[in-house]
Amino acid sequence: SGSKSKTLTVNALPVPVLTDVSICQNAQTTLNPGLAGVTSVWAPDNATSNTLNVTGTSLGVTAYTVTVTDSKNCKNTASSNVTVVAPPSVNLGPDQTVCEGTVVNLNTGYTTASHSNQWSIGSASTSGTLNVVQDGTYAVLVRDIATSCIGKDTVIISFLPIPLVDLGNDTIGCEGDKIWLSNLAINTGTLTSSWSPTLDRTSSIGVKQSGTYTLTLSNGFCGSSDNVLVTIYPQPVSALISDTIVCF
Repeated sequence: SGSKSKTLTVNALPVPVLTDVSICQNAQTTLNPGLAGVTSVWAPDNATSNTLNVTGTSLGVTAYTVTVTDSKNCKNTASSNVTVVAPPSVNLGPDQTVCEGTVVNLNTGYTTASHSNQWSIGSASTSGTLNVVQDGTYAVLVRDIATSCIGKDTVIISFLPIPLVDLGNDTIGCEGDKIWLSNLAINTGTLTSSWSPTLDRTSSIGVKQSGTYTLTLSNGFCGSSDNVLVTIYPQPVSALISDTIVCF
């Protein structure tokens, strides 16, 4: 009897290669199986591109699988777990207006053991705290050393001058006199005045009674006071009698 032969060709499978990857939230990574001349179908996206751009919108782990088919209709798959990591949550608090001489402590809440803190102004340190003593816009970038994810925040710190108040030296007057009291120091900006115990709101007052008078000035955030002692003496009383005619 005769014999027949048939040639069987075994083609190698395409070998896509994907690795697990971690990215920061809202960052992007590209999954590339490393093959050319194949068609690709991705799950769960159903994309048909050779590479897949993944944006980390949701925290957690998502498994991506690619099925590649070569020109000989051979197929193979590969998978990648993409882990989306949250960046550091940085909150320097609301903008602040404070008085001169105040020290404002800014704190990212992250230590140098786990995070690197980069301040825009005021310090070359990577510490998570910064003491602020002058006006400025203070920004900080906080990098998670383990994931390289970055969080950031900005705060504006404004310092207002403390009003100067000087009522001068204690003063005296005579009964019936009006002693005028006013601030001898020079200030800038809009200030409100408050006198005690008279409750006047004017920049100067005239007083006729003995007492300690206090002026408080405020710019809405910072205030300061000074006081002065006013002593009113009674008018002297003449002891002379009426005119008298004397005969010698």
